[in-house]
Amino acid sequence: MVKTPKKISEGAEADIYESKLFGTRCIIKQRRCKSYIPKELDESLRERRTRTEARAIIRAAHAGIPVPRLLMVGVDSIWMGAIKGDTFQGKKEIPQNAQRVFGELLGKLHNADISHGDFTKANLMSDKTGKIFVIDFGLANITDSYEEKALDLLLLKRSLGKDFGGAIKAYKKTAVSYIEVCARLSEIELRGRYQERTMAAEKDEE
Repeated sequence: MVKTPKKISEGAEADIYESKLFGTRCIIKQRRCKSYIPKELDESLRERRTRTEARAIIRAAHAGIPVPRLLMVGVDSIWMGAIKGDTFQGKKEIPQNAQRVFGELLGKLHNADISHGDFTKANLMSDKTGKIFVIDFGLANITDSYEEKALDLLLLKRSLGKDFGGAIKAYKKTAVSYIEVCARLSEIELRGRYQERTMAAEKDEE
């Protein structure tokens, strides 16, 4: 038996609902139609992203990473068990233990060849017992790309700021390919600084 879903938030790609499935509180992620994209292409893209997201969640769970429990997958929707807790979004200081867990979780994801795509404080959630979960795999990919994995690290670094130190130490202890990924992170940051300098110089010339 399904309880009538209640919308609780809207994201860039999907609407999030709360419901109950046979008595179990659950979260439903429903990808929205995009009117500016041809209908057949839009349907194909939503279906593909939904399948990829579900595969990433299942793969992460098999790798021992705490993730929402997958209950049901539709053409463009995912039903997951609700987690009682809060994300780290908005927290100015992250405890050392949590920093370490962040790094370990990202390392395990990368060992399983999963790039999360949005690995930030907003997508790391602590339940009432203090267990930390990785949520929202909407931008995830199954890949061995050092570039994509390095982008995960970059997002985490920007999200944590001064608290990144504990996370990167734990990541290096966990991730098998940490040398290659960290080297690519340095390249990406160097490219970013070069682009910033170029844009600033062009603006001065105007």
